[in-house]
Amino acid sequence: WGSALRSRLRAAVELLQLEKREDVEILGFPSVNEKLVWHWPLRKIRLQYWKLQYQQSSAGSMYAGDGRCFAGQSTSSTRIFRASTLKRLSAVFSNEHTNKTFADWLVATDLEAARLGIKIHTCLAEPFLDKNYLDYARLTPFIADRFQVEVARFGSRQSTHCLEGAASDAAVHSGLVQPWCRRKAVMDKWERNEALWLAGDSRRFLCLAHGGFISLFRGGHAGMMPWDNDVDTVRCVTRPMREKTAVQVDQGDMTFRFRLFGRLEVWFSQFWLEHHFFAQTDRYGTLAVKMHWSPPGPHVQQFRPLRCDLHHTACVPSCAPSPTRCEFEDHFVHVDHWD
Repeated sequence: WGSALRSRLRAAVELLQLEKREDVEILGFPSVNEKLVWHWPLRKIRLQYWKLQYQQSSAGSMYAGDGRCFAGQSTSSTRIFRASTLKRLSAVFSNEHTNKTFADWLVATDLEAARLGIKIHTCLAEPFLDKNYLDYARLTPFIADRFQVEVARFGSRQSTHCLEGAASDAAVHSGLVQPWCRRKAVMDKWERNEALWLAGDSRRFLCLAHGGFISLFRGGHAGMMPWDNDVDTVRCVTRPMREKTAVQVDQGDMTFRFRLFGRLEVWFSQFWLEHHFFAQTDRYGTLAVKMHWSPPGPHVQQFRPLRCDLHHTACVPSCAPSPTRCEFEDHFVHVDHWD
C-alpha cells in the first residue's frame, strides 16, 4: 500500500494548501501497530482542575475536505502541519530543554494547539504503521508549568509533576481549586496517620467536626472540598485514656457513620449536624448555597458563593447570578476521580 499512502499524503498536503480550507491546520491518520491492529487516534483533551486527560472520541465535532476528516484535539503521531501553524506552535519546541522526547513534544503540541484554538483533524485514509505516543508520554516540568497541570492520565498510565508554589492562598481565595498535589498530600497524610492511630486501640474512633459536616453535602464521599486545605475530624475515645489529643465521647450518641473521601469511617450525631448548620448560620450562611472562604473586607463577606476572579483552567464554577443552581459538572475535580 505504499503508492496509496503516498497518494493520500499528497491529497492531505493539497488540502492544507487550499486557501478556502485555512481552518484545517494539522492532519493525522488512522494507524496500525506491528500486529496490524487498526486504531482511530482522534481524541478530546480535558485540561481542568490541575488534571490532564486524553479521552477517546469516535468522531469529531466537524468535518473538512471531502467529508472524511474529523476535528478533535489530538491525532496520530504521524501528522502534517501547515507551515504557518508550526510558527504559531513554536513556543513548545523553541527551547532544547522544552521536551526530551517526541512523545512529550506531541503532548505539548496538542495542548498548545488547544490553547490557541487550533483544531486537529484526523482523516479516514490508509493507516500508517505508527506507535501510540501516549504510551510513552510523560508530564514533563515544561508541560506542567506552561499548562498548569500536576497530574496527567495517558491511557491507563498516570504521570505527575507537582508545581512548586502553585496557587497561592490569594489565588485560591479568588476562586481556584487547591492544587492536585496539595489536596492529595493532605488526604494521604490524614488517612495514613489516622488509620495508624485507630489500629492502636478498639476504643478509638474518628468524629466529624467543623467543615467536615459540609463535606456530607459537598462530595465528601469522593474527596475533600476542592477549595479546602485541611480535613476536619477529631480523635475520639469511648473511655478515658491517657491521650491528650483525644476527646472522650459516648459513641452511642454518635448515631451516624460516613466513609469520608471513601477512605476512613467517621461518626457524627444529629445534634452536632443541626448545631453546625443552624446555630452557626452567621458563619456558614445557608446550606443550599455553595460557599468558599474569602478574606473579609469592606465589601467582601467571609464566605461567598463560588466564583472565580481569575482566568485559569483550575477555576471553580461560578454560582452567580443563581447561586442555588451551581454545581461541578462531575467528580473530575476530585483527586482520585477521572469521570
